[in-house]
Amino acid sequence: MARLFWILTVSMIIVAVHISYVLFAPALLFQQKLYQATEGRPDNSFFILAPEKQAQLFPAATVLDVVGVCKYDLGAGQLVLSATLPKTYWTMAIYTQSGKQVYALDDVQAGSSAFTIELSRAKSFLEQIMSTGDPDDAGQIENLGWRVETTERRGLAIVWIPLSDELMRKPIEAIIKDSRCEPKLAG
Repeated sequence: MARLFWILTVSMIIVAVHISYVLFAPALLFQQKLYQATEGRPDNSFFILAPEKQAQLFPAATVLDVVGVCKYDLGAGQLVLSATLPKTYWTMAIYTQSGKQVYALDDVQAGSSAFTIELSRAKSFLEQIMSTGDPDDAGQIENLGWRVETTERRGLAIVWIPLSDELMRKPIEAIIKDSRCEPKLAG
C-alpha cells in the first residue's frame, strides 16, 4: 500500500511540474528574448530592429524584412502610437510583456498607411464597478478600432514589413522611421 502511495505521489508531482512548465515557460522565454532584443532602448520609443536582433525575437522574420518596435510602459498613463508605413503589405501587432497578443492590424484592415492608436491600461474589475461614468469614455464606441486596452503595463507594438529585395530595406526604413510612440499629452 505504501508503494502505491509513493507511485501516485510521484505521478502527481510529475504532472504538476509538466503543467506548470507548459503554462509559465513560454511567457518567461518571451520576456527573456524581449529583454535581449530591446536592451538599452528607452521605454515609449519607436525604433527599427537590426536584422540580427529581429531574428532573435522573431524566427519567422528574415534579415531582409523590416521590423519596427514600440517598447511601451503605461505606468505614466496612455500612449499614442503614430505610425507612418509604406504602401505595401505590412502587419502590426501589440503584445503584452508576457507575450499575449492584444491587437493586430494589417494594411488592408487599416485602409491607410498613416494612423494613430491610443494604448491604455484596461480598468480593473473593481474600477469598472465603482465607475460613475468617465467623461474620457464618451465617444469610445465610434473610435473603438483606434483605441487599445491592455491588462499589463509593459509590452511591445511591432510593425513587420516583409521584403523580398535587399535594396528595398533602406527606403522602407526611411519611411517608417517617422513613426512615433510617446505618452499622450493631457488635454
